[in-house]
Amino acid sequence: MGFCDDLKSLCQQITQREKALFEAVDTNDDQKIQQIRAELDSLYRQFIFM
Repeated sequence: MGFCDDLKSLCQQITQREKALFEAVDTNDDQKIQQIRAELDSLYRQFIFM
């Protein structure tokens, strides 16, 4: 798997987690919101590193 494939996969993961965050906000699920934010933080760091 090359760099572009890895980047594409990472972007897809970010998009999925961002959509999940919107859904969690809509339901006011604070615990899930915090969990997804932590996951996104990690994914964003990976994106910046790439």
